[in-house]
Amino acid sequence: MEQRKEIEKGEVKALEENEIEEIEKNKSKVGIQWPITIVCVTLLLFMVFFIALKPDEAVGAIDRVFAATMSGAGPFLLSFNVFLIVVAFGLALSRYGKIKLGEGEPEYSMFSYIAMMACAALASASMFWSFTEWAYYTITPGLGLEPLSQEAMEVSLGYAFYHWGFLAQCTYVAIGLVTAYALYVRKMRTLKMSKIAEEMMGNFKLKKPIGRLIDLIVAFCTLGGLGVSLGLGIPVIAGGINRVTGIEVNFLMEVIIVLVLGVIFSLSSFVGTARGMKFLSDNAVKVLFVLIAYIFIMGPTSFIQKNFVSSLGYMIQHAPRMATFTDPISNSGFAEAWTIFFIAFPMTYAGLMGVFVAKISKGRSVRCLILACMFGISVGTWVFFAVNSGLAIDRELSGEFSMIQAILHGEPYRGVFSLLDTLPLGTISAIVYTVVVAGFICTTLDTASLALAATTAKELDKDNNPSAISRLFWCAMLTLIPLAVMFSGASFDALKSLAILVSTPLAVVLLFLVIGLFRWLRVDRRTPGVLTFVEDDWVDYREK
Repeated sequence: MEQRKEIEKGEVKALEENEIEEIEKNKSKVGIQWPITIVCVTLLLFMVFFIALKPDEAVGAIDRVFAATMSGAGPFLLSFNVFLIVVAFGLALSRYGKIKLGEGEPEYSMFSYIAMMACAALASASMFWSFTEWAYYTITPGLGLEPLSQEAMEVSLGYAFYHWGFLAQCTYVAIGLVTAYALYVRKMRTLKMSKIAEEMMGNFKLKKPIGRLIDLIVAFCTLGGLGVSLGLGIPVIAGGINRVTGIEVNFLMEVIIVLVLGVIFSLSSFVGTARGMKFLSDNAVKVLFVLIAYIFIMGPTSFIQKNFVSSLGYMIQHAPRMATFTDPISNSGFAEAWTIFFIAFPMTYAGLMGVFVAKISKGRSVRCLILACMFGISVGTWVFFAVNSGLAIDRELSGEFSMIQAILHGEPYRGVFSLLDTLPLGTISAIVYTVVVAGFICTTLDTASLALAATTAKELDKDNNPSAISRLFWCAMLTLIPLAVMFSGASFDALKSLAILVSTPLAVVLLFLVIGLFRWLRVDRRTPGVLTFVEDDWVDYREK
């Protein structure tokens, strides 16, 4: 009898412990840092309505501060970017490249791995700039070239290759690698830049306030920058609908587009990364491949190949000059408007990409993470920039269509669809192009919801995920911000500049994190059992 009572007591105690554990787990899953969340959303909405109420004063002030920041911080950002590129390839080629990040096999095939990173990093902006950026460089070229000259046109695509290649990806590699190392090797169970920084600061008294400030900056920039991305993708999608159906673009159409996209990436976020984000990114990239192949085959195939090889050679030859070009003598403003901008802008994605790259890199090596991001995204970008820009440059030279004139007349978005009309089945090309843009927007904002939820979560669950509820909350915020901008009549460009301004100090934080990573590597190398090395490193590159 006594034995039975003891067994029943043990069962009750075990049940109570399980219930307590479940309650604590649920608390951690739904817990959100409301102070940071409320402050971030309030500040952003305040700036939106301030820009709407005082457009001239607000936009003028933001533009002046933005120009001064890009000019003043330019030399540091250029030097820092070169440092990150050297660090990335140095780690990949060193013995540390074989360090395994987490236990078990990779969760995703190499195609899905690179596709998800590419969709998160490039977004819909790359679909627009791949057709138009060369024209801007021809109109206002760098390296002291003559505007609208033959030489300016010849080198324009090479400059685009540099800006969309290693220059942008090294930032994502750095923050993704630091976060993945903290999560899988240091077992920190966090995806927050702030928590990693706090751990590296040790006993520093002000680490908590600094960490909260980092969280606030990351949340503000991700919510602002990515909300703007949705808003900026609307003209492209609206233009595609107009081109296919003939329906005039109006305010109601744009609102409906935002709401539909919001529903799509919210559903994707709710079902999780493995099913939602993977499905969207895989199919978006596959449709993009179809579009690129069609343009390559039906367009000026020979010219595209020649221009690709020539531009790639130019970038390789002049990369050191491009990386350090500040134009101090003629002071044309090219460096600030383009190269330095392309270094500062990824900082708004820093929190997003750190969370996401780390989350999908479990089971891979340091070398695989670096090369997949640096080469996987860059090479893919170079190919579709070469095809899309090659079509536009060929049509410019033949006189069939002028993208330069479309830009000078303020109609670059309409110009993209006019360019596609020069191909057979132009209407179908426009549909596919619009679908790809929508897919890229949804995958990027799905990733943003994950980053925001992880940044504002009190704790992650046992699988290092924030709760689905918090992700849906941030999906709603990412939809409401562009709607607020649209209804208030505020400037998307001003809000984007503001997000970049606020995110620029993260370059200093990232420098500190990279230095801290080297300290961790030195300590962990001397501590038995901490590091696991992949003997056959190529295993990480095989499809599951």
